Amino acid sequence: MVKIEVFWLIWLLRSLGKGVNQRNNGFGGLGMEFYDLICNVLGGRLIAHKVYANWEKYGIGMPVGKYALPETSAKYLLPVNQIPRLLYWIIQHP
Repeated sequence: MVKIEVFWLIWLLRSLGKGVNQRNNGFGGLGMEFYDLICNVLGGRLIAHKVYANWEKYGIGMPVGKYALPETSAKYLLPVNQIPRLLYWIIQHP
């Protein structure tokens, strides 16, 4: 199992120009899409929610506003062998 923090996945989507018209949370939000995908399709499980996304720690400052990135997100455990399916979903996302 590997820990996945959704704020990185949202950053990846937005930096690829995907999911730009979707909000981060709530019904129809990217957070809910990732929850459904990770927990109901890929066999992962939620381990924490409302985790502070410390973008500055990773040297990311200005893109937060540019990409409308979340201030908090969820953390999941995901089977390592499901990472390719997760990345494929991100690539295929509109």
